[in-house]
Amino acid sequence: MRFLIYMIASIVSLFSVAQVSDTIATGKTPRNKWWKDRIFFTGNIGMAFGAGYYFIGADPGVGYMITERWHSGVQLAYYLAGDPVYTYRLTGPIVFSRFFVIPNVLFLAGQYELLRSTIRQRSTQLKSSLWHPALLLGLGMASFSGNFMLFFQAMYDVLQHPNSLYYNTRYLVFRFGFAFY
Repeated sequence: MRFLIYMIASIVSLFSVAQVSDTIATGKTPRNKWWKDRIFFTGNIGMAFGAGYYFIGADPGVGYMITERWHSGVQLAYYLAGDPVYTYRLTGPIVFSRFFVIPNVLFLAGQYELLRSTIRQRSTQLKSSLWHPALLLGLGMASFSGNFMLFFQAMYDVLQHPNSLYYNTRYLVFRFGFAFY
């Protein structure tokens, strides 16, 4: 089951849509910028269907450009998956932060997830719940073209909590996304 949850989290991270202000593309923010000009909206969406399996997920969020190089925010995750025997629901907050070491190209990435899973057996309607904390740290690269940003992140769960979706794994967590600003 841990593999299924890991696959769900990986699939969700494949598609990301964000709307951010035009100051990211130039890397320059005038001193008189209002706080509302530094807010950006982000979110991931994903879906997959297979032989008796389905997955649908979204995690909309909002972020703030603390400086031209440091961007942080929060997201609210909601993922729903199922197979012939079980249905799975993951919900919870995600807090993220990115610091551009090389402006608009290379960034340090950090993300804390506290997702709660609810698993329900279809035939008996028995259900169980579990919290999944994870602290993902890593590197990312971004590419800007006009009003479009493409980014890629590779992160590792340094917390290694026994309930983490990424516990006791040698694998990196890869995230790919794009943004319109």
